[in-house]
Amino acid sequence: MKETLEKFVRISSSSCHEEKVAELFRQVISETGYETRTDRIGNVYAEISCGVDGAKKIMITAHSDEPALAVQGFTEDGFVRIWDWSGVDHKVLPGQEVVIHGTCEIPAIIGILPPHLTKPGDKKAVPITKLYADTGMPADWVAGKVKIGDQVTFKKRFSELKNGRVAGCALDNRLSVTMLLELAKKLKRVKLNIDVVLVCTTQEEIGGYGGFSAAMDVKPDLAIAVDTTTAEQHGESGKSYLPFDKVCLDNGPIINPKIRSAFMSAAEKLNIKTSEYIFSSTSMTEADSAWEAELGRPISVVSIPVRYLHQPVETVDLSVAESGVDLICEFLMELPASLEGVI
Repeated sequence: MKETLEKFVRISSSSCHEEKVAELFRQVISETGYETRTDRIGNVYAEISCGVDGAKKIMITAHSDEPALAVQGFTEDGFVRIWDWSGVDHKVLPGQEVVIHGTCEIPAIIGILPPHLTKPGDKKAVPITKLYADTGMPADWVAGKVKIGDQVTFKKRFSELKNGRVAGCALDNRLSVTMLLELAKKLKRVKLNIDVVLVCTTQEEIGGYGGFSAAMDVKPDLAIAVDTTTAEQHGESGKSYLPFDKVCLDNGPIINPKIRSAFMSAAEKLNIKTSEYIFSSTSMTEADSAWEAELGRPISVVSIPVRYLHQPVETVDLSVAESGVDLICEFLMELPASLEGVI
């Protein structure tokens, strides 16, 4: 899993610009022996058939986009003004290394005044309107390479930490995309009573549009989103921060309780530790999109706790992600052809 995850992490893939991740997903899953298709919004589908005509259909999704910035304008001396494209945490921007995706990939630094030139009242988080990207090049060169609307992403990093943990950019949600590929390998070797459609989706960070499109396309009897969630970290714990060493099973008004119970049974059978994230309205994942595409469609969410979500570098315990793959596989293997008792 680690090697595949690193390949995905090192790709830039902002919302509406997920082509490179889609290409790698198609390549890797095709090597496993599955055919794929891609829809107009950029979702990539791989269907795993149980061989029975009219079988119930389970859709499992993982989104491929990441938080990113965009070029908003230029200064007379060649600095690039930036704006939030899809959910970037503004307070961490000063000093970050980024890549501007113009006519070529252009490295840049998000600049800020040094502290000894900053007024006492301005030493708090700097608004994005006062930040700029510095390419090191003059204005005429920048004007020939960069245009308004070009994407700006964090420089990609991937590091191995101790104790089976890794750190990297955009683990939300390249981790889950990698999990779909690992799941595809496992499903190749087991007997299923239902059809499974794996979907690498687009545009989750800006509204879950890829997930909605996929649900309208597949029309699944049951939909599962695989995503990341906020992990406990130093100084933070409680219901919004999940244990770092457990697979999270979301629980809320639109989560189907029978599906969640089936996941819990599978976890108990495999001795996989799980935690529970309680929400009061929607899950804030693309499972919501599947539910909205057909009100009342049975949905569930499997999440892997990640520290420092939406930061330039996030951290995960890979053994938990591997357990998540095992859990989903066991859940699918146990599903009856009729889905009776599950939905």
